[in-house]
Amino acid sequence: MKNLTLAATLLAVLAAYTVYSFLSLVAERAGLDGTTYAWLLAAFGVAGIVGVRVASVGLDRRPNLAPATVVVAATTLPLLTLVPGALPTAAAIPLWGAPMAALPVVLQGTLVRLTGPGGDLASGAYVVAYQVGIAAGTWLGGVVGGERAWTAALLGLATVPVVLVASRSGARAEQDPGLRPASGRSAPARSRSSGS
Repeated sequence: MKNLTLAATLLAVLAAYTVYSFLSLVAERAGLDGTTYAWLLAAFGVAGIVGVRVASVGLDRRPNLAPATVVVAATTLPLLTLVPGALPTAAAIPLWGAPMAALPVVLQGTLVRLTGPGGDLASGAYVVAYQVGIAAGTWLGGVVGGERAWTAALLGLATVPVVLVASRSGARAEQDPGLRPASGRSAPARSRSSGS
């Protein structure tokens, strides 16, 4: 479960940063001037605040659905920038801010839920996976052209099954204590008889 979540983190961040690292080029290609782009970035940040709040509530209420939803949104919303004209890109940038800000929240939240107590090492591995995803996504965007949002969409869709499998595995582990990851503490021994 932990490895699946880390793999999903790496793939999702790689996919998103394939486009995010080159967002100014996307805006320029759509014909947006610098002032408009600056305001859109401000809206991107405001949407991110909302996205974190909504994702946090969603992760508590629907822990299996929320991560997949955020991953899909974070990696497919940039497809709007492929529609000709400035308006679709101008709409996509602030909308994209919500799932982009929520992405680390749901990914790390899922990892913590799946690893249980004593997951400090897993949290450290998550940070590494996220940073590698940023670096790899930036590199890939430079190779294939970061303004080509279809690359992020394809990678993101490939991430969804990994997220779903990890979440469902975690749900089964929560229902069956015997499947929960070890926390580093030994479980209390059960008595062999009712009188012991």
